[in-house]
Amino acid sequence: MKEIKRVLKPDGRICLNILLEMGIEDNKKRVSPYAEFYNLFNKVGIKIFGSPVWVDSHRVKYTAWGSWLKPSSPYIYNPYEIVMIGYKDVWKKQKDGKSNISKEEFMMGCSGIWKLRTQAQEITKANFHTDLPDMCIKLLSYEDDLVYDPFMGGGTTAISCINNKRNYIGSEISKEYHKTAETRMANNMAPNLFNKEKT
Repeated sequence: MKEIKRVLKPDGRICLNILLEMGIEDNKKRVSPYAEFYNLFNKVGIKIFGSPVWVDSHRVKYTAWGSWLKPSSPYIYNPYEIVMIGYKDVWKKQKDGKSNISKEEFMMGCSGIWKLRTQAQEITKANFHTDLPDMCIKLLSYEDDLVYDPFMGGGTTAISCINNKRNYIGSEISKEYHKTAETRMANNMAPNLFNKEKT
C-alpha cells in the first residue's frame, strides 16, 4: 500500500476488490478482509472515497443452510464483494479528458451497488470478469489515462484498458500467469494496437 501511494499521481485513484467477509479454518472462524484493508488504507494515508458492493448479476440464487429450518447452526452466506476506492491527495481530477462511460453505467457506478458478471473459466486463482475493471476504469479515468495493475495475473485489467482506450502497466511475478496474460492480450488487441510500433 505504501508503494501504491508513492506511485499514484496527486489525483490518482486506487480500486481494490476485496471480500467483505470470509470463513477460515473450515468456516469455524469469520474474518473481514475489508476491515483489515480499510485500516491499512488509513495507516498509509490513502484516503477512502467510497466502497461500492458488487454481486454477480447472472448467479442463480445460492443458499448454504448449515442447518435446515433450525437455529442450531445456520450458515449465513454473503454473496457480496467490495471495491474500495481511494485516492492520494485530491479526489477531483485535475485535468479534463474524454469519457466513454454510458449513462446506465454511470448511474450504476454511482449507486454503490454494482451488478456485474463473474469469470466462470478459471484463468488464475483470483479470477474476475472484465466487467469489474471496465466499471472502475470508465467511472474513474479518462481515455488515454494510465492504469497500473500491481498484481496483473491473467491480464484482465490490461484487456479492459485495451478495450477502453487506456494505457496500462502491469506487474506479475508468476511466469505462467505472465504467459497467460500475453496470450489473452494478443487475442484481444486490434492489430494496429498490438503492432503499434510497426504501423
